[in-house]
Amino acid sequence: MTNLRNDNGNYTLEAVKSGAIWEGEMSYDDWIEKYKPIDNTIGKYVTKGDKQFETYGAEKEFVLDQDAEYVWTWVTGDNAVLLLPGFHYVNRMAFFVCEEPWTEEEQQVLMAVEIECECFDQNKWDEGADAGDPECQQCEGYGLRTEYL
Repeated sequence: MTNLRNDNGNYTLEAVKSGAIWEGEMSYDDWIEKYKPIDNTIGKYVTKGDKQFETYGAEKEFVLDQDAEYVWTWVTGDNAVLLLPGFHYVNRMAFFVCEEPWTEEEQQVLMAVEIECECFDQNKWDEGADAGDPECQQCEGYGLRTEYL
């Protein structure tokens, strides 16, 4: 495969299905097995097995008290959802605390990407509007849809 992105700069469905966009990156399942995220037992609204920690209040304080190499941050980025090692604050969604430390800051876990929907309209996108068909069942009019890996 030569192009992971189309002429508009968005990931292609073929790139996602082939696995090429995350080649060399760890899968979420492999990350769980390797780093062993702990259960959140301090959150007010957690259920058994929840592993995410909120980015505010007592849960955030708990995370900040941990050594950085045991913490991962769930972030949203340009057309992707990632887990990044350490503390991150921009576009963060949640934190994870793990039993095993990370050793390479370059390591990331690609969890999802946004790809163009069949109804994507570049002209609408360029104008700053939702780029899809409002009747579309896949993207609900946004023009991009999330593909979980």
